[in-house]
Amino acid sequence: AAHRAARAIDPGPLVARLSPAQIAMLGQTMQTHRHYERAVALLEAALRHVYSDELQYALGGSYFGDEKYEEAQATYVRGAQATKDASQKATFLWHAARAAQLRGDDATGENLMTRTIAVKGNFPSRKAALRQRLRTRMKQGRVREAASDLALIRRIAGNERSVLDGALA
Repeated sequence: AAHRAARAIDPGPLVARLSPAQIAMLGQTMQTHRHYERAVALLEAALRHVYSDELQYALGGSYFGDEKYEEAQATYVRGAQATKDASQKATFLWHAARAAQLRGDDATGENLMTRTIAVKGNFPSRKAALRQRLRTRMKQGRVREAASDLALIRRIAGNERSVLDGALA
């Protein structure tokens, strides 16, 4: 139903009369239904009026879903710079790292993973970045550095699955 309503409203004269919050909701609906190019346009329009981490993340996700990894990476990095929330910063950096790796840029990806890991707190994205950095280092034959990542996973993850995932890598 949300998809049909969004398609009926957009494109059309109604969009010009929507508030920034309504434009943002329409953009998020377009993203959910994989209309990424339209989602980007709507989310960027909403962000011109009001910033939120949620909208910035949705914009990055729209670029990511459309396989525009360079734009996704840049959007996530901007989000990491703008947010005041440590958990959100780690999430933005982690997704920027994945976008870099999907572009084939392991060096930038590893740098962004290292920045994610440096964010203080026990966040899922921090542990995911640590596991992926371990995998990246193993793939490159950097066993000693990967072993130090595994030791850090063991220290911060306790008995969580991250320890098993890291050990398997």
